[in-house]
Amino acid sequence: MKVKFIALLFCLPLTGFSQNITDSLLLYYPMDGNANDLSGNNFHGTPSGVTSVPNRYGVPNSAYYFDGVNDYIDFPLNDTLKPQFPLTIAFWAKLMVLDITKNKFINTDFTQNDYHGVFMGVTSDGYLFISNGGGLGGCDAQNRLGYLAFEFAVDTGIWYHFTGIIQSAYDMRLYINCDNVGVVPGSGVGPPTIGYSNNNSGSLGRSDHSTVLPPKYNWGYIDEFSYWERALNSAEVHMLCDSLPLMSSAQSWDCIANSCVDPGNGSGIYAALSSCQAFCVHTTVNEFNAERKLLRILDFLGRNAMKESNLPLFYFYDDGSVEKKFIIN
Repeated sequence: MKVKFIALLFCLPLTGFSQNITDSLLLYYPMDGNANDLSGNNFHGTPSGVTSVPNRYGVPNSAYYFDGVNDYIDFPLNDTLKPQFPLTIAFWAKLMVLDITKNKFINTDFTQNDYHGVFMGVTSDGYLFISNGGGLGGCDAQNRLGYLAFEFAVDTGIWYHFTGIIQSAYDMRLYINCDNVGVVPGSGVGPPTIGYSNNNSGSLGRSDHSTVLPPKYNWGYIDEFSYWERALNSAEVHMLCDSLPLMSSAQSWDCIANSCVDPGNGSGIYAALSSCQAFCVHTTVNEFNAERKLLRILDFLGRNAMKESNLPLFYFYDDGSVEKKFIIN
């Protein structure tokens, strides 16, 4: 049985919504068979040795496998990708082994023999960590500062969503499957700023933690990597575990003026053209005014959304009216 609750609102300003989750997004790699950046900034990655594999849903060519030997994806060398605090890093990952030397997800400044940038990984005990390097020279505790998630140990062979947020040097947060997990300070006592090199770019799948040993490489899978120059709030982090990607290059459709239009950035209300066409010719859905046309649907954060049950959504029409609908199945 479907019960529909509808509240009709007028003149609802868009400024009432929170900022869009893509605000201050530096790069986004959905990893759909390539390392292209869909953030709009064109910070495309350069893959080396990685293998395109099915993602957590089994969709082919929708994630990357790193062999733990010499596979990585380099960011382009650009100062924009080397911000100070605050910042957020988020991605899906699946580990092949619990070994700190094989669980190297990201280093935003891959510099050998010296801690630089921000780096994330998992310890041999299964604890997620995030740290920043000071760039002072060397790979010791005096050149890093970080935090460790101690409430939840991850395991091998399971897809997890990891989010690391650095609000400041002494305010770092870690999320596993979009739940905030408790953190404790790591062993580092380095400087409270991020040290960056001039000549090295960031890298996925490798990091260096020794002045005498070679760099270490990730053994496992990574998907949907995102990087922001701001701290996401907890509500935004929870959105990252939705089934829909952050952004998509696939075609989608909006019904505007009784015609189906592809917005060109994957933000359309309808994933299939046939679904959009069926809606555009179906006038009985306009409960209050058979003449008006639906322009778009937004969620409570102002993002484009598709019709869904059990979520409050805002329906914008071409006559200026706005409906808030909450459909319970």
